[in-house]
Amino acid sequence: MKKFIFIIIVACSVSFASQTNAQCLEKGKIMIDVYYGWPNLLSKALKTFYITGSTYSGYKATSMGPLGGRFEYLLGGKIGLGLEVNYANSGIEWTETPYTYKVSAPRLSIMPRFNYHFINKDNFEMFIAAALGYKSWNINFETNDPNYSGNISYNPSSFGYRFAWGMRLFFTDNIGANFELGVGGALLTGGLTAKF
Repeated sequence: MKKFIFIIIVACSVSFASQTNAQCLEKGKIMIDVYYGWPNLLSKALKTFYITGSTYSGYKATSMGPLGGRFEYLLGGKIGLGLEVNYANSGIEWTETPYTYKVSAPRLSIMPRFNYHFINKDNFEMFIAAALGYKSWNINFETNDPNYSGNISYNPSSFGYRFAWGMRLFFTDNIGANFELGVGGALLTGGLTAKF
């Protein structure tokens, strides 16, 4: 699968880089991306930790996101500044009659972002990005068991980051698709883009 994705990316890059010199991005343009990411690694970790090898039954795993949005203002054909906001949540719930237990891990990131657009063609562009900022990451454990004293709420870090490589393909002058591969958040994101 990794080789297939790599081959597609290289083929698209070579194909679009050799086409017309018209630019899809110009100074003063605003880009708004909405996206959904994959995988939610913390959800997988919670499932592994709590469910695999457990003697209890009736576990319910929940997962949301990562989902988010990006705003970017083009300072020129190659440089853009903006903001990225994303949210994800992971959880496990189970019952040991008559009590219920729940572990949840909501995460919210708000980060200023810098993009360098190294390919800027008629309907296609590629960029590298760096974002640094705030990340709220809580791990909560709740139960209605009066004999259990392990209720916790833990916030391991307030620093968020993302380093990524991405591309946008425009179907019309103002609407397109976005794709990003990176670290610090979802490994892969994909969604829709609006350009103003």
